[in-house]
Amino acid sequence: MPTLEFDERKLLSELEQLTDRLRTAFAAACAERQFQCYVRYSEISKNGDHHKLARALDCTTVGAPLAVAAAGLIGTGVAAESAASGEASVIIQGVELSIHAAEQATIRSISLDTISAAMKSGQSFPYVQKGQTLTGYYNALSNTFVGVGQRITTVINPTSNYVSNLLRRAP
Repeated sequence: MPTLEFDERKLLSELEQLTDRLRTAFAAACAERQFQCYVRYSEISKNGDHHKLARALDCTTVGAPLAVAAAGLIGTGVAAESAASGEASVIIQGVELSIHAAEQATIRSISLDTISAAMKSGQSFPYVQKGQTLTGYYNALSNTFVGVGQRITTVINPTSNYVSNLLRRAP
């Protein structure tokens, strides 16, 4: 697995190209990613209130999928939905995209259309991970793997052995 390196200039350049709504969605995704670290810090140090932070994150992340939709990133087999509770989600081929998978797709520059195409026309197979049977979709043309349980949980550009290893974990 290649080592990831942080390039602040590149990140800032890419963020400058986004609308305010998408920059807000990115910031919310970053905060969401760090939330468990803050919870642990808060518990150990007895400082801070992670419950307040959780409520604040709820206010920002609810609109994040709709910000993606507003940016015109919604394509074939992809929809943005808003529930009566006010929660918003992105649905691809009838399956909800998890926040984690959305972050992965964003970091790896995998479009929602590419995810949809992998699910629609890619190789489909069951595999077992952590005792749970999931469905994998692999599109060799775009080298995109999509892992689906109750939601889309994983979106990656796998290494050459990744899919064959999953195929060996068939139930």
